[in-house]
Amino acid sequence: MIAFSDASESNLHLQRLQEVCLQTNVPISWVVFADDDPVMLRRLAGALQRESAVILPIPQALWEADGDLLKDAILWLIKERRIANLALVGNSAAGVPVSDPFVTGQSAPRETTEELFTQVQRAQRLKAQVENHFARQIHSLLAVPEIDLAVDGGVLRMHALYYRDESGVFAAYDPLTSSFRVLVR
Repeated sequence: MIAFSDASESNLHLQRLQEVCLQTNVPISWVVFADDDPVMLRRLAGALQRESAVILPIPQALWEADGDLLKDAILWLIKERRIANLALVGNSAAGVPVSDPFVTGQSAPRETTEELFTQVQRAQRLKAQVENHFARQIHSLLAVPEIDLAVDGGVLRMHALYYRDESGVFAAYDPLTSSFRVLVR
């Protein structure tokens, strides 16, 4: 006997999305995959309170864990639910795997460099690495042919937002220009 499991059985993102979609009896206009920062999630919920929206808190580090889990959830949205708006909301506090010895503090600062200056440099470098990591996550999803086709064809509007934890400001990420634009608070 051969048994096959449903793809959703091994995909927690997809399972949670399907459960929430089945529980609601109104059409959903927004699906938001967001890092699990509670302050950021409250602000998102406030901004979307007049919309029919589903917010799925998923630690940003898990967006690309175990391969294609988030991608599969988005593909399910495109094929099965025909959701018009998808938002991916990253967070500067989510971190990023860092191997840079300067950022991790494993390299000794120059003797002539003051400690404060070194800390500022580390913070700036880490900020850039975290933003670049978020951008790569967005670009990797847009590289999936079905997602790219849905976005280009106007079937799906994909929004990439980035929450700057240190200031409480959201920035929109534009994958076409690879740039962040601060949104009004």
